[in-house]
Amino acid sequence: MSVLQKNILKTISISLPLIGLALWAKAYFLVPIILLIVFLMIHRREITAVQRAINILPARIKYLVSIGICIALGIGIGAYVTAFISDIDIYTSINTGESRICFIDKLKYGSVIDKQTRSCALGDIVRGNNAIISVGDSAKTVLRIVALPGDEISIVDGCSLINGSPEYEAITATAPFHVIRTTPLRIVHLLGQYTDELVDSAFRTSASKDPRCTLPVKEAFEKYQSYTYSVLYKNSTDLRIFPYTANNNGLQMHPVYLPKQNETLQFSKENRTYLVRLINKYEDANISIDRNGRVLSNDAVINEYTFKYSYYFVLNDDRTILTDSRLWGPIPEYQIIGSTSNIVQ
Repeated sequence: MSVLQKNILKTISISLPLIGLALWAKAYFLVPIILLIVFLMIHRREITAVQRAINILPARIKYLVSIGICIALGIGIGAYVTAFISDIDIYTSINTGESRICFIDKLKYGSVIDKQTRSCALGDIVRGNNAIISVGDSAKTVLRIVALPGDEISIVDGCSLINGSPEYEAITATAPFHVIRTTPLRIVHLLGQYTDELVDSAFRTSASKDPRCTLPVKEAFEKYQSYTYSVLYKNSTDLRIFPYTANNNGLQMHPVYLPKQNETLQFSKENRTYLVRLINKYEDANISIDRNGRVLSNDAVINEYTFKYSYYFVLNDDRTILTDSRLWGPIPEYQIIGSTSNIVQ
């Protein structure tokens, strides 16, 4: 290996902490400057004037300079780690308001550099994984990723269906159900493993209303969907809930398509309401729907839109809690800031 190659390797290794600090501060222009300065200092170390200036410094000054260099390197290494590898932050539950310490793994999905760019990642964002979601300037929460860009997601009796299949639904996801009077007793007994009240109330000796229980939504969908028991509030509608149309209430949702980055979608009667809200909220655009159902941008009618970002659908495992994509709508990829393997109480 030549002297030049050795010096280049030394430059890169010595510069990494300082580059990390520059990237963490989003001062990207400093990266080539740091590399150039460090390389010149190493490659031209024969310049004796610099060495002589260092040698004539008092011992106390040399000691302070050494400490300063160590502190700067420590800050640089720390910035590099927290920017691209991992971080420890305060996770505040948006459901309970409780604050906990969480470990954020930024290597798995790649660190968010800007809204359209992530650093190199060890893996892809996949369905079923838990992720740390940024929900504001400083608030973070842990939610499950249930649908990816390009997926069509619907919710039936609290169970998320991806392209019509419950395959990716978490077995820990639950929702409240009720058993109605025409439910066969054998089904009631099967459900009785979750609550004895179901079996007792099935005979209607004392129950004044249909018994209620909490069931795993995937198991309920796959085993009992054909029977006459249903999720609570099945026939209700809440226009505040995504996708802001009739017959959706957080436990029931008609199929919705999630846009991909640089994908062009045509507006239709079925998608224009939620797509327009998505575009206005995240895409730095200002479009509207007029009384005739036309989509307008700067008073001009538009029939399609090309999305800047990819969008994901995230859910709580407790489907009675709506602080997730059923309330906010799909989230852009830049709000997924990392994964977590554990939450420290």
